[in-house]
Amino acid sequence: MGKKGRIKVEKEFDEKKVIDKYLSMINILINNSEAGKSPLWNWVFMLACVVVALFSLSSGEIVINPVLAFDWSDKLLHFLIFAILCYTGLKVFYPKIFRLCLGLLLLGAIIEVAQIYRDSRHAELGDFIANLFGIILGVVIFKIHNRRFFG
Repeated sequence: MGKKGRIKVEKEFDEKKVIDKYLSMINILINNSEAGKSPLWNWVFMLACVVVALFSLSSGEIVINPVLAFDWSDKLLHFLIFAILCYTGLKVFYPKIFRLCLGLLLLGAIIEVAQIYRDSRHAELGDFIANLFGIILGVVIFKIHNRRFFG
């Protein structure tokens, strides 16, 4: 096989642009929700999203204690992180469950696509699926918590 017919793909990625874009999306969602009743949760949720995006797109690998590492520990981490993000987000966007879940799915998709352009990272469908199930768990826990303590 010769070089003829090959397509060169440029792998340029600006982390700052992606983070700024996502922060503006979060800000729009917060301003269009009933989030004014709990400003602390607004900041906790926003900070959590930024931290997840930064760690997901960082150059370094996350080192897991060898005792805790197993074949699918990465998927479990995605699952738990998105469950926590969803629960925290529901504290802010409670009546807008669908919008929040869609926004978190979008965050997970953006992160996975952005990882294609990082040499030290790789995108996996399994990570996105783990994010989806984490979001579902976050909604279930929030609903159980609200029913038990608030109604």
